[in-house]
Amino acid sequence: MEEENAGMLRVLKVSYDYLPTATMQECFLTCCLWPEDFSIKREKLVECWLGLGLIAGSGSIDDDFDTGSRIITVLKDVRLLESDGDGSGTQGVRIHDMIRDMSIWIASECGATRNKWLVRAAVGIKTASKSRS
Repeated sequence: MEEENAGMLRVLKVSYDYLPTATMQECFLTCCLWPEDFSIKREKLVECWLGLGLIAGSGSIDDDFDTGSRIITVLKDVRLLESDGDGSGTQGVRIHDMIRDMSIWIASECGATRNKWLVRAAVGIKTASKSRS
């Protein structure tokens, strides 16, 4: 079963691999930080990208939000995100569970050694571990 799942993740990863820019790839990977079937408000998603420094610095805050909105449109066009609610996608987007699984796989295992993340859903972490130098 794990081989089938890994094979499916590799097939799904093609959409990720063909995103036009590394910035779009990084922005997409942040979507795995939200729970399954969660409606991600477009504004909050762009704010997350700004906070992480993924799209900041292109000019005014309005320009940055326009950039974020264009990235969301591309991610929807390639079916990595889907519209939430009425289909217009103006309020929020969702990430399908298999696409989310793929993004977690990329971010934590198969991704490049730089900027690796550890994403564990529903583990109930109560305290943060101490940093080791």
